[in-house]
Amino acid sequence: MQIINRRELERMLERRQDFVLIEALPEEDFETQHLPYAINIPLEDERFADRLREAVPEPEYDIVVYCSDPASAISREAARRIEDLGYVSVYQYQDGKVGWFQADRDAVH
Repeated sequence: MQIINRRELERMLERRQDFVLIEALPEEDFETQHLPYAINIPLEDERFADRLREAVPEPEYDIVVYCSDPASAISREAARRIEDLGYVSVYQYQDGKVGWFQADRDAVH
């Protein structure tokens, strides 16, 4: 697993790099707010592995996983589980959605 920051994730989005962005928080958190182009595969879902394989059938495909903020261990655990399932290009976006949306607010002011 590689840890990336906001700037690195922005570059991936700007280049329209092929990757899947996964929010590992519960569905209700995802529905409230999520990063652009993200899909939701909650770590707590008992079908986590199945849902991941459905969304990303190729284990070589780039995956970026995030959760709420750097203090949360959810994205770190989700990235570990994804690697355990045989995926080889897994990134953890360390700032989470709190950091993403806070940076947007800071840019406006």
